[in-house]
Amino acid sequence: MDSLNRLKKINRSFLFKLTGRTSLFLFLFSVFLIVLYVSGSYQDFLDSTLNFVLTSCSATILGLFVFSAAGILQSVVLFFISKRKSYWIYFFVYIFSCVFSAGIFFLARTISIIAKGI
Repeated sequence: MDSLNRLKKINRSFLFKLTGRTSLFLFLFSVFLIVLYVSGSYQDFLDSTLNFVLTSCSATILGLFVFSAAGILQSVVLFFISKRKSYWIYFFVYIFSCVFSAGIFFLARTISIIAKGI
């Protein structure tokens, strides 16, 4: 029971902070790659370059999905351990991030398949 009280005193664990920062980095990097792809399309980048940017965006988005799913699990577990309502905010942010990453991943893969030819 003493260990449970010690866990309640911890604000956020190192793993939760690491997951949040990694998710934020991957989200911002994916937005950067999307902007790079759109601006490269208007500026007539080479097809191979656009394909590389799109593949990099897909890989980044896949990593974001994995870290967002881990963040969802961590926020639920930490809510039940510490009984703080602030973890529900993290939960909904990670849900949004998961939905965003799934949508952009399917969009990027669809564009990549269409660009290569059906």
